[in-house]
Amino acid sequence: CSTDIGIYYAKLYKQEKQDLDAKKSYGKKAFKFLEMSFKRNKTKESINNYGICFLDGIGVQKDIEKAKEIFNMIPK
Repeated sequence: CSTDIGIYYAKLYKQEKQDLDAKKSYGKKAFKFLEMSFKRNKTKESINNYGICFLDGIGVQKDIEKAKEIFNMIPK
């Protein structure tokens, strides 16, 4: 499932300390799969994971306001 793949790459992104090109590649792949999951089915998990990409700058420019907007989509 795209969420699992995205989380896998997000973990690699956070663990990579030496190779900045690899870190950037992992971030882009994580974002791609987590965005795919978000667009396909807006569950609490997919919304949260997509928002974290913007909050932490994983594969995208860090954007706190965009993260807040996404997090506000989570059903209460």
